[in-house]
Amino acid sequence: MNYFERKRLEINLLRSWVDEAPLAAIDGQFNLLDEKIRLMRLRLAQQCSHYPVMLTNIKQESIKVLSKEFLTNYSRQGGQFTSREQLSIFYPEITNDLHAVAGTGYFVKSGQSANFIALLFLQSLAEEIKFEVPMRVIYFETYSIMHYLQSNTGRPLSRCKGLFIDSGVMDLSGIDLALIEAHDLIIFDTTCFSSSDAEFLRILRALQKSQRTVFLTRSHLKLDSLGVEYGALGSIFVMNPQSFPLPLPSEVGSTDVQAERLIMKLASIAGVHAQPHEVYPFLNQTTFLDLNRTRVATLKTNMGRVERAIEKAIAHYQLPLSVERYGHGLYCKVRLKYSFLERLRSFFPKIQNALSYDIFHSDSFGYDFLGICEFSNSEGASFLRVTSFDTDMPDVALDTLFLMVLGLYEKSAP
Repeated sequence: MNYFERKRLEINLLRSWVDEAPLAAIDGQFNLLDEKIRLMRLRLAQQCSHYPVMLTNIKQESIKVLSKEFLTNYSRQGGQFTSREQLSIFYPEITNDLHAVAGTGYFVKSGQSANFIALLFLQSLAEEIKFEVPMRVIYFETYSIMHYLQSNTGRPLSRCKGLFIDSGVMDLSGIDLALIEAHDLIIFDTTCFSSSDAEFLRILRALQKSQRTVFLTRSHLKLDSLGVEYGALGSIFVMNPQSFPLPLPSEVGSTDVQAERLIMKLASIAGVHAQPHEVYPFLNQTTFLDLNRTRVATLKTNMGRVERAIEKAIAHYQLPLSVERYGHGLYCKVRLKYSFLERLRSFFPKIQNALSYDIFHSDSFGYDFLGICEFSNSEGASFLRVTSFDTDMPDVALDTLFLMVLGLYEKSAP
């Protein structure tokens, strides 16, 4: 199937959601990005109308989210699914052997709010939880959360060994049952995996076999929205909560104290629970999953083309730089010798005038367009991050793009 036929199917799926007639064909003159944004906004407005429930649910209306019974009362109490098997709600392409994994999940405002709630919850229960981060690499926003939630000697005297698995920046080939069982608690940020990914399923099976309590956190914005924003959305799934190793505090009004319930309450108090209309209504639709699986595979293929184009430009200018690759194939980065952030940001109109493809100064990833940005890590080092894309941009345009970007970098030398 060629590129335009595949994108026509994506557009027609979105159009079907808002009762618009399908398109017979599209070509290079069709503005795919703007059309996707328009249709996603219409779908979101439709969902707002579909869920006329007040935040306090004063009419005690019954609600279904993703075709599952969903309980909500006061907004501060969040929303709960009632079904026994919940993992497939958040990860709809997991294999049948994982559907019965014990646990409870909640949709929240973003992936980082899920990490924040998991870390805050655990740090509130122990004097010290030391999280091992293999290879000392972790996503910068997660590092910031860990930095602010330092050990506190005023907390109960219990210690715990935690493992943080970050799909965004880590080589996960060494994550196996032995490593998992050497830890008491695990947080697994799954953002850079689709739920059908073989590596994700391998790790998930090892986690299940260990019977450790695991907090699966995710930003659904990146890989679960067909390449354009529907809205920010994250989730937290408490896996094997019956094995939670730390003593739990008493809960007002309840003698049945459970880790997953306390997580729900903490997320509610923090105001990060997602409202029903914010949950992607297409998350478990078969046609969406099929098209999105192909789109994610294309992102990974195109990442190799991006990396080669960057390396050619580095060689052309004889720069002392190299490309740092990641197993997920969604973005790469180049460690810079100096910053050129302001010049790069103001250079994008020139890039967009020279190349008729969707290229933006963007610090997120997983979209159809190619994103470029500069960022600094916790140690103050500067990096150029380039995200993969799903457009029909040819190699000659990629080569031109990175000759322009790294030519600008060379001219920006202090």
